[in-house]
Amino acid sequence: MNKVAERKLRGLSMATELREREKDERQAELAVKQATEARYRANLERLEALSESAGASARQGVGQLSVLSQNRGDYKQAVLQMAAEHRLELQLHQADMRLAQTALMQAMHRHEALEQTLERRRAGLQREENVREQKQQDELATQAWLRGVR
Repeated sequence: MNKVAERKLRGLSMATELREREKDERQAELAVKQATEARYRANLERLEALSESAGASARQGVGQLSVLSQNRGDYKQAVLQMAAEHRLELQLHQADMRLAQTALMQAMHRHEALEQTLERRRAGLQREENVREQKQQDELATQAWLRGVR
């Protein structure tokens, strides 16, 4: 293999490795975002459970002081407000995740394209090497035949 071809192949190989790293980074970023989404969902479930338990307590306290009932009502409202804000943050996070998924897909496509180009180049260089070796073998065979004829 000549030096220019080796240099080009090394450069393409390095570019492919960089694209693979980019793809891996995007995958890690998406995994973090998925874990965050799971935490959002778990928090929402807990907030909904708190809201339901506050409602049950408020129903039990019919004969209790009105201040206690008011406090439970305020608590439930605060929990519901927090849950609504959390749902909004979850929606924003999911939009961000869609962008991260798109970036990951693009990185995967770029990596795959470079990987295919690298494999084609390697195969082409191998074919050239095989042709050179075959020519060399043919030349040696011709020389041996000519020596045998004389």
